[in-house]
Amino acid sequence: MAKIMVVDDSTLARRMLKPILLGAGHKVVCEATNGAEAVQCYSEYLPDVVMMDITMPGEDGIAAAKRIRADFPHARIVMLTAMSDDRHVMEALESGAAHYIIKPYKGDKVLSVLDQVLASGKSERGAPPPTVL
Repeated sequence: MAKIMVVDDSTLARRMLKPILLGAGHKVVCEATNGAEAVQCYSEYLPDVVMMDITMPGEDGIAAAKRIRADFPHARIVMLTAMSDDRHVMEALESGAAHYIIKPYKGDKVLSVLDQVLASGKSERGAPPPTVL
């Protein structure tokens, strides 16, 4: 069981992701609706993995990932987004994301990426190449 933090400005997106994670035996320790909340939540709960949307009002997921990784270099972050263009993929990876999942996603793909991130035990630049689903 892993402690997971879910960050997305969409209530619907969070409601769709939580059952996938809970059904696999993981615990959602915190939900945030923007990057600033994500940074605060991370330092309070120290989750095993962050599942974070890129596009959010105020501070976006990429800025939040950079801030989290600046204070917690081993943070494991999986970016979730509807944008699949190369620029967004590169921005997510440069922010320190361990993986990147394109919405809409299916539960088995979310859990597959989550398992890979948890199994790797790494989030540093030397981690295996990210999976784009």
